Amino acid sequence: MISMCHFENNWLTVMRYSHKRNVIRGVLILFFAVFMSGAVFSAEGTIRIGLLHDDPEPFSLVISVIEESLSSMHPEMEVELVNLGSMNQARALSQLASGQANFDIFFSGYSSEREKKLVQFDLPLTMGLLGIRVPVVRASQVEELLERVEQKGIRSLTVGSGIGWPDSKILIENNFNVMLAGYDSLWKMLQYGRVDAFARGIEEAYVEVNQRKDWPDPPVILPGYLIVYPLDYFLYTTAEKLPAISVLIDSITAALESGRVFEVLSNHKTSAEALAYLQSCECVVEELYNKSLTQRILSIDDSYWLDIARRSLEKNKKAGLPKSDSSVEKLKTSP
Repeated sequence: MISMCHFENNWLTVMRYSHKRNVIRGVLILFFAVFMSGAVFSAEGTIRIGLLHDDPEPFSLVISVIEESLSSMHPEMEVELVNLGSMNQARALSQLASGQANFDIFFSGYSSEREKKLVQFDLPLTMGLLGIRVPVVRASQVEELLERVEQKGIRSLTVGSGIGWPDSKILIENNFNVMLAGYDSLWKMLQYGRVDAFARGIEEAYVEVNQRKDWPDPPVILPGYLIVYPLDYFLYTTAEKLPAISVLIDSITAALESGRVFEVLSNHKTSAEALAYLQSCECVVEELYNKSLTQRILSIDDSYWLDIARRSLEKNKKAGLPKSDSSVEKLKTSP
């Protein structure tokens, strides 16, 4: 059943009260353990970040958050993007965990498995924006797919998602029909009609759709529909690499608490477009349950999340959502 819901408050507003959490306590403990074992720490140097897809543009928002946070507190530090080419997420994380990686840190969507295997920093880099997904479809199919979804629901679409992505597990567990493939292959599958839609984070979608606007049948965002679940980019590393990146964690923590991260989201071209879309649309919101959430994620300070992401987390805290929980939400902002 579809119900009308209206947010009276600005759902994009970052909650300014902050019960300051010592999010780097665990980092410091591990840091001193590594330091006492003989590792050398330098206050100046380069932080190497592994980057997938041989293309930094889809990740430009996350890179901007990292660079802006670091430059505000430690301008002496530099960020180096290490191109991992066609390597998938699982392989990159495996190399990092085994000590074979030629990078210090990797950002990716959260999963409980990654939390267990690596050192995870509980800092949502886009304040939950990654978990606000849109179906990207072929322009020629928009009317047909809108009619189908209006009659049968968003789960009637065959959705493409990546191998080893946390999103894929979430979609499958919430009864979506999912086809798995590598990132580049997923775009080809959409182009040739093997899937109806490619589920993308709303900010990612604005970048990627623009990159493919010259296709004969270009991809577009299916208007009026959102798929929302608690998810964001988190940073992962190993204990051995902590001395090299502890200043970055300190910087991002300060940027989240000061509102600097929200400023980056508001001013970055594609995330600003995404936020504007969310403010103006009257969308059917399909809210999903993320079974991978642990108490660590549920305990992250409320001020670190956009309000829509915080609401999704709150619903997940209440023992999850039913298999179908659609609502039409008028996403309003304060004057």
